[in-house]
Amino acid sequence: MSGKSYSNEDPATYLYYNGTRTTPDLLLALSDISELTRRKIIDDPSSGHKPVIASITFGSRSMTMKVPTKLSWNFKKADWPRFTNLLENELHTSPLNFNLHPDKLCYDITNIMIRCAKQTIHFKYQRTFKFMGNL
Repeated sequence: MSGKSYSNEDPATYLYYNGTRTTPDLLLALSDISELTRRKIIDDPSSGHKPVIASITFGSRSMTMKVPTKLSWNFKKADWPRFTNLLENELHTSPLNFNLHPDKLCYDITNIMIRCAKQTIHFKYQRTFKFMGNL
């Protein structure tokens, strides 16, 4: 499917519980690169929604967007005392600038919390899709 056309013949990407299939995922591209744009639908047996990978081919090179991975945290196995100590230490030793825009300050504090969590809370990555080559 090019970036500027849609066909009812395109494979469905969503399966409803009653068996109805639809294609709610649209690949939009500028008209000057639409002919270079392709999509690939990946079967996902654990979900009714099939992931769509978009790629743009320039010459012989293909640029494919990374499909986001999902972190699954196991909070029951967390070392909460260690997390608290690490977080307090990081917050006291990190050069936080409270004169920054609140969004930037929030971003910095969130990164500190995630860094401490990754050291003390068990986690795993889920649903990683790899795609190589052109479609």
